[in-house]
Amino acid sequence: MPRKKTPLRAEVLNQAIVCFARAGYEGVSMRDLAAASGVSATALYYHFKDKEDLYVAAVSQAFKENTRPLWAALNQDVNPWHRLEALVLALTELLAREEKFLRLLQWVMLDQYQKRQLKLADEAFRDLFQAMNALIEELGSSLEPHALTVSILGMIVFPFETETTRRFLPGYQPQGETPSNRARHIITVLRQGILPQADTPRTGWIKT
Repeated sequence: MPRKKTPLRAEVLNQAIVCFARAGYEGVSMRDLAAASGVSATALYYHFKDKEDLYVAAVSQAFKENTRPLWAALNQDVNPWHRLEALVLALTELLAREEKFLRLLQWVMLDQYQKRQLKLADEAFRDLFQAMNALIEELGSSLEPHALTVSILGMIVFPFETETTRRFLPGYQPQGETPSNRARHIITVLRQGILPQADTPRTGWIKT
């Protein structure tokens, strides 16, 4: 039976999001989380059975709250390309605006523990990823939807992860760092690279 939602539980989740965004799963203890929330460890365990339970709930909550603009983009009554453009821009703007959410996602991506990742896939990520796959199908690309969805997400997220280093590399242009310019670049690459090609196999990888 799901645990009852209370103001205390909501406050614990809010504080847990901050803590996990700062230090990741391994860098935070239940004692740290209790102290940050201003509650006893006993109260914490009343609402969450263990740290993993709290972590999954916190990441799921952060994902739900922050991805509303992405769902709005996906649910527009426009053609698939316009929805993809809106989605890319919405996610780029979100990551540029919400540093705490970006840091939390970076820690999540570094976590290699499959049990936690399975829970997060089921409780947080699956629906949005599936909706993106469906959008890719509508575009009529010859590329495999799962691989292309991952590639699109990678093009959006990776520039944020390498922001500090890239400015010292050849060809860096500060004007390209605005969310609108990043999104425009990604859409240009996608428009030039994923439209159906004659005799192109439906695959997301190179055959050797």
